[in-house]
Amino acid sequence: MDEHKDHDTVSAAAERTERQRELGLRRQTIQQRVQDTEKDMKLLQQEEEAVNGSADKAVEDSEEIFTELIRLLEKRPSTEAARRHRGSQPVSTQLGTLRT
Repeated sequence: MDEHKDHDTVSAAAERTERQRELGLRRQTIQQRVQDTEKDMKLLQQEEEAVNGSADKAVEDSEEIFTELIRLLEKRPSTEAARRHRGSQPVSTQLGTLRT
């Protein structure tokens, strides 16, 4: 500091150096925040991909299950009709059918 008529003054060079130091610290802080944000975004994207993959797999599994249920339901009436038909046949005819 320089003295100037009853009060202290800061030289221009010293003030410039101090401001550059402060600016450097702010720049580092901002860069760190940007890096942290980019890292968080990357993690969120990975999590989103994992969730979407799980959802796609669940949809595929559900479609397979529903397809199988529909197939079984469509097959059921013919099975019922076959049971009724067997019930109306004599036992000897049923046994002969089973042996062949």
